[in-house]
Amino acid sequence: MAVKIVIWPAIPLIGLLLVAAACGGGSSGGDPEQLLARMVLRLDDLPAGYSEDPGEYSENEDIALGDEEELARLEAQGRILGYDTAFNRGDVSEQEAPFVGVDSAVSLYEDAGGAGESWDQAAEEARSTDWEASLGFGETKVEEVDREIADETLWLRVTGLVELGEEQTPVLVMDDQIILRQGRARGYLRVFSAMEGSGDRSALIDEVASLAERQLQRMNEAVGD
Repeated sequence: MAVKIVIWPAIPLIGLLLVAAACGGGSSGGDPEQLLARMVLRLDDLPAGYSEDPGEYSENEDIALGDEEELARLEAQGRILGYDTAFNRGDVSEQEAPFVGVDSAVSLYEDAGGAGESWDQAAEEARSTDWEASLGFGETKVEEVDREIADETLWLRVTGLVELGEEQTPVLVMDDQIILRQGRARGYLRVFSAMEGSGDRSALIDEVASLAERQLQRMNEAVGD
């Protein structure tokens, strides 16, 4: 039986910040929209059983929300444009489709320096977040997964326990937040999983890493640096 859980659609504040930071706007030569759409995960990168939400582009003005200082910082980093898409599991079991939901975002910068500054900021925000308060899991544990996937990588795995249904069935939840910087592109990958009756907080590590490596491959194929 597939675990039904409603935490995934309500992306916590830090997730929104990371996705927004991966979706800066501006203009540059070439066709950034086509490049960005090629750099995120696609439906055929996931096992069968998922549907894809419509992707969205975002500009610096959308992120700054009228904050002129924030807008100036985004422009100083040389953000060009960003793109975000998400995938949700349908009515299938976790054996068929192990992830409850996947969010894949990427942003393009004028150069690697600007992308690196953005990565530094996002990494600092992620490390300083009170994940227990943000996600509301019981027995919350936050770990940095030691995987060098891209030029710069931060992988935080947040795990905890929730109890579902009248019988208060224990479910292990795993929220993987991965920030990648490769050349002048910066990616964000969020993978949310839930396993009924499991206590293995390292479960699905290799499967999540495979998705991150696939996104990195798409980023390399698009920008080639």
